[in-house]
Formats: sequence, structure tokens, C-alpha cells
Amino acid sequence: MRRILLLLCLLATTGIALGQSGSDATSAPKFDLNNLDRQVDPCVDFYQFACGTWMTKNPIPADQSRWGQFNALAENNMIVLRDILEKDANPNAKRNAIQQKVGDLYASCMDEDTVNKLGAKPIEPLLKHIDEAKTPKDIINEVAYLQNQGIRVLFSMYASPDMHNAQMMIPDVDQGGLGLPDRDYYLKEDAKSKETREKYVAHVQKMLELSGMAPKDAEAGAAKVMEIETALAKASMARAERREPKNRDHKMTVKELNTLAPHFYFDTYFAERKGPEFAALNVGNPNFFKQINEIITSTPVADWKTYLRWHVVQANAPLLSEPFVQEDFAFQHKYMSGQKEIQARWKRCVRLVDGDLGEALGQEYVEKTFGPDAKQRMLDMVHHIETAMAEDFKTVDWMSDTTKKQADAKLQAIANHIGYPEKWRDYSTVEIKRGDLVGNDLRADEFEVRRNLNKIGKPVDRNGQCLLPPLHE
Repeated sequence: MRRILLLLCLLATTGIALGQSGSDATSAPKFDLNNLDRQVDPCVDFYQFACGTWMTKNPIPADQSRWGQFNALAENNMIVLRDILEKDANPNAKRNAIQQKVGDLYASCMDEDTVNKLGAKPIEPLLKHIDEAKTPKDIINEVAYLQNQGIRVLFSMYASPDMHNAQMMIPDVDQGGLGLPDRDYYLKEDAKSKETREKYVAHVQKMLELSGMAPKDAEAGAAKVMEIETALAKASMARAERREPKNRDHKMTVKELNTLAPHFYFDTYFAERKGPEFAALNVGNPNFFKQINEIITSTPVADWKTYLRWHVVQANAPLLSEPFVQEDFAFQHKYMSGQKEIQARWKRCVRLVDGDLGEALGQEYVEKTFGPDAKQRMLDMVHHIETAMAEDFKTVDWMSDTTKKQADAKLQAIANHIGYPEKWRDYSTVEIKRGDLVGNDLRADEFEVRRNLNKIGKPVDRNGQCLLPPLHE
């Protein structure tokens, strides 16, 4: 165990050192014994002992909702990324394809004047598409359409390792569709939960008004959104239940799923998602689909359209004009997270590029801060530690021979991912247009959604496989 902790400490310390690039390199965080609170007995309160002095000296910045050494490291890295992006945003003929994409996306985000002039226009095509729905089946088609754009609505679908064959990827459909972080926000009856729901409804109403709805319609629409999302919450499994894998393990055929929830029109839905064909899938929470099945048809289509409209607005608000940005910050960050001030626009734009074109921006970051030689040094260090661990397994007296063999097999199965991938993600099909912020973000999200779905039916890629659902699913 001591060797594992040493490895983690070395990796963390090395990661901090790697961030020491750019004009603010001297402010990079470092390990410092003076951060310890030696007035506290570590056997009584180890956290206070380990972090107490640091916390006293480092209050949470006004534009953050939490703060720690890794947050400080991330801030330092953002300065490096800003330097890269500001250079790439300069539209000159010497830029390569990667520099064009990340640079123009950053420039589109930083062009606040254009964003403010456009108001809600960038999302009007999405809203118009929703308005064309006439029937419950049309609503499901709209759900598929929006999910393909990376917008979370009603439930989720993504490629995931088969829980009965961890070597293969299959579709996973599961509960979802909430605007608040968790089902408990809708169901708890304590004073704070009630207050949060009241503020959430007022927030939805304000956002719907900003999107073009009349105040009375927005007020009624916000109430309907809360009604629909509360029903989704009631049908959802609690987080504690979801921690047990068997509670999320329900492999079935599409026919069985259609029988369980015929009003979800899954045949049509899967066709609209345009993923690879499949014979079986996992259903994370069958009870969710069973309970919501009747609500699909019993809820008026107009109310579903308002629900979908809200989620389009919510997903895109940070990229729209200032009234949307400020309302989004006031509820999502200031009220929900305690953040006192909105972050500087350049920080938000760096995060956007990193989220949308992460491995494109990552190539430039690596070139500047962590080249092949540094990666090889890290690999050598890790290999030395692994060799030492393998030797330890042979000599420790608290492991049986059988356990030693299993421990060594597990050690040998570890895949070391250091610094950057061996094969970078190819963003050549993602169109980035200077001045089209929302469009750029939607196209990048669509690319990620499609990349995930295309894994269905294929072996798990241990070299580049993320086992978590994609960000927008």
C-alpha cells in the first residue's frame, strides 16, 4: 500500500511540475510541508492536520465554488491553454487544421459583441424543430433528434461495456431527463429542497421568457416542466441503489424493451439515433421506462414541447447573449454552488474549447509542456515502481501463494496511460466556423455523441475507452 501511495504522490507532484509553463509559471502549486496544521493530532482529525494551514492561507476565490491544490493546478494550466488559444485565434495562413479549429472556436466564444447581437437566434432552428411535433411519437423523434445534438432529454442512451461480457460494447438506455442535479431535489420535503424547487421554477420561467415565450405562457410552462420532471424523478432509482451493479444490470432484446414500454416507440427512436444495429442492450432502470410509458401519452404534446424547449435553452444558455448567461449563472452557479462571481470570459472559453475539442487542444498543450522525452521518463518511473511491487509480492508474509499470483496477474494487467494517448482523436469531420459559437458547440457535441454510439457492437478499446457516459448523454 505504501508503494501505491508513493506512486500517487509522485504522479501528482510531477503533474504540478508539468504545469509550470507560461507567464504565470511561478504561481504553480507545489507540495509544501508548511501546509500541515501541526497543532492538530492526525489521529483525531487527519484532514485538518493535512490541509488546515493551506485552507487558512487559501480561501475559496470568488469565481470558484470549491478550491484545492488540484484546482490551483487547473488554473495554472488554463493560463497555458489561454496562451495557446490566443495565438491560434489569430487568423493567419500558417495555422494548421488543429490550430484553425481550436483557434476559431475560442475566437467565436470570445466575440462577445456578436454573441450579444444574436440573442436567442442561434437556438431558433432547434426550437422550430420541436414546434413541428404533433403526436407523442413525434415527441420521441424529437428526443432522439436532440440527443443526437448532445442535449439531455427524457432518458439517456450511450455505448457501454456489456455487464455480461466486459470485452464488448452494447447500448445502454437509462433514466434521465432532469434539470436539477438529482431526483432527491424534486422529492425531499425539507425547507431547503422546497426553496430550491421554487427558485428552479422561477429560473425556468425566466429562461423561457428570454427564449421568446410570453410571460404568462412561460409561467404556465415552467410549472409543466416541474410536473414532468417530478414524474421522471419519482420513476428514477436513488443514487444509493444505483451503486449496486446488479440493480443496473438488465440485459434484454429490443422486442422485450418495446413490450415493457411501447409508448417510447423504441424502434423509431433507435432508427433516429442512427447508430449501428444491435440485437441486445442493457436497460439500467426498467422501472423508469415502465412508469413513464403512460405519461408519454397522457401528457399533452404541448407540455412535452415546452419541456424540450426548456432543455434546449438550459443546455445552450452559457453560449447565448448576456441575459441568458447571467440568469444561468445566478441559478446554476451562484445559488446552487455558492460561487460568488462569474468567471472571466476567457476562462469560460478555454473550458469550452477543452470540452468540445479536448484532444485537439491537448496536442498543442503536450507539444508545449510534455513531449515524448517527458512521457518516456514517466513510463520508466512507473515501470520501476511496478517492478518493485512485483518483487514485494514475492516476499510479503501476509499474502498466501494464491493471493500473490492473483496480485501479480492484476499488476501485469494494468494499462499505463501517461500524459497523452498513443493515437489522437481525429476531429477532421467537425466543422468549426468563426462567429458561429452555438453551431460550433452543437457540431462538436454531435461528433462526440456519434463517436460514442459507433462503439456499439465493437470490442472495448482499452487504449482510448472511457467507461463513463459521454458528457451530454
